[in-house]
Amino acid sequence: MRLFRNKSDALAERKRMLDAQLQAVNERIKMLSEQSKGASLNKPQARQLNSRPSSSSNQFSADPVFVEIGRDSSLIQPPQCRESPELYNDLGVRKFDLASSWRKLTSVFRGPEPANPRLVQYLAAGSIHGLRPLRKEKRIARNRFLILVVCLTFLLWGALVMFMRH
Repeated sequence: MRLFRNKSDALAERKRMLDAQLQAVNERIKMLSEQSKGASLNKPQARQLNSRPSSSSNQFSADPVFVEIGRDSSLIQPPQCRESPELYNDLGVRKFDLASSWRKLTSVFRGPEPANPRLVQYLAAGSIHGLRPLRKEKRIARNRFLILVVCLTFLLWGALVMFMRH
């Protein structure tokens, strides 16, 4: 009889399962590290400090690796950030650009883009089985409904008043 029991939450169940797996992995890591400590005490190994790491080992050398970057390299400035000379006047001052100013202004009010917009869309719509829609989304939907009802009420009231006058 499931009348008085809560529905199972799919995300909470998945979280419990992942926590159990994580705990098992941590125990395995601890066991292997203890085994490796016991093996290293029995067999002393010679350490090579200044050698370059081979492709199969996980050792890193202390020597830094420098890469030379030219002036015209794309690593200095990404292609979308390069500015054209048409954006500057004769004195070298940047001209006013209405389109980019408008984009900057609207981006301030929009906020940052989510890392995974598809997941955000699923969570907002409540289309993932077992998940309820977010409180904020419920409130937005409720407010839209109330505004629509108020507008329709005023529209019908105005039509009724005009019908009664004629």
